[in-house]
Amino acid sequence: MKKLLAVILVLVLMLGILTGCGVKSERTPIKGDTRKIIAEKYVDAIFAEDFKALSKFKLTMQMRFNLLLRNQYKKVKQVFTDACGEMIQRVDTIETEQGNYRVVSVAVEFEKTYADINVVFGKNNNITGIHYIYNRIYEDMGEDERLVLIGQDYPLSGALAVPESNDLVPAVIIVHGSGPSDRNGASGGNAVYLDIAKQLYSEGIASLRYDKRTYAYKNMPEGHYDDLTVWEETIDDVVQAYKLLRTQEGIDPNKIYIAGHSLGGYLMPRIANELPDAAGFIMLAPSASHLEDLIVKQTEYINNLDGSVSKQEEDALVEIMAIRDNIRTLEADSGYKSYELFWSPESYWLDLQDYSPINEMQSEDRPILIIQGGRDYQVDLTEFSMWQDGLDDNENTRFVMIPELNHMLVAGEGLSTPDEYQNLAEVDRRVGEEMADFILSR
Repeated sequence: MKKLLAVILVLVLMLGILTGCGVKSERTPIKGDTRKIIAEKYVDAIFAEDFKALSKFKLTMQMRFNLLLRNQYKKVKQVFTDACGEMIQRVDTIETEQGNYRVVSVAVEFEKTYADINVVFGKNNNITGIHYIYNRIYEDMGEDERLVLIGQDYPLSGALAVPESNDLVPAVIIVHGSGPSDRNGASGGNAVYLDIAKQLYSEGIASLRYDKRTYAYKNMPEGHYDDLTVWEETIDDVVQAYKLLRTQEGIDPNKIYIAGHSLGGYLMPRIANELPDAAGFIMLAPSASHLEDLIVKQTEYINNLDGSVSKQEEDALVEIMAIRDNIRTLEADSGYKSYELFWSPESYWLDLQDYSPINEMQSEDRPILIIQGGRDYQVDLTEFSMWQDGLDDNENTRFVMIPELNHMLVAGEGLSTPDEYQNLAEVDRRVGEEMADFILSR
């Protein structure tokens, strides 16, 4: 059965007011229009390339300050045309409240799929931003997977796929990377964890994937996450998933492996310490450096992609480096706001301040597989080399580098860029094959 998987297109454009006058259009906002109507007219005007109408919309001062040329509107349209085909019609509009902002999601039907175009309103109904969620059409696993509920304090919906077999089968728990994420690992045009689950299934290996806690409980009351650490964000739910999986029909409880992507790999030493009976560990594009240093490195890479660094990019890097320094020198009750700490509480960074994943993993005597992409700029080959050097004496560790892969484990050519994640793509088959060989050879 075909389903639609909503994935966030990582692109927030600050769109400036376009000058111009002329006759009124049905797309032009008028006094008294609701936010829903304004958002619908705004979307219509973008896809009609009606620049006269677009010039009439009220944008915030920040949007005015970040004035962009009208060809930026054309790029918005082109993103969807390339990925989804031509626009057919609007099908629904929903308004939600997110902090001090109102977000109006306009659902649009395209030739190939659907998309939600989110128009963000600030004070006085001025438009303060626009971002997009488009939908990757995929064949789900249908009857080959069943829904499960993980944990009790924070129950998480999950999907367990168990291949048919006369014997008990090995299984893999798939652990998320950074940020809120659904069970499929939806990001841009990718569904990393769903793809891995399908590949493992075809190799006779079961998998359990589930919604991340910060995704399932993202609308908690203010202050709920003030004491957040990676235990609440990730590790506790892996432990709960493991407990559940050991009881499931058809699963060999002695052959349960943990596979962590990005942050999930970075945290694998702590996860391993909580699961003494797990059979082994798979680390997919795991970082080794402190997270705050990694963010600076990623920013520098992106700034230099076009061969030059603008004043705006320089200023952004300076601000990011200042936040990194806040984290490096952080002490209990330093009084920083979350935006001064990459939007995470002090507790999160204090917990990781002395964490060295390589040092902690050196004492692990169970099997370890590390898979790295050669085109990954988020966790680059320097990180991979650090793992190789640190675990070189561990005979139980296997290292695999696949040159063509980016951070989403998708094959490509040339330098990897953030725009690449917008493409509808699947995890390279070699990832599942390497994982299966690692598991089934034991």
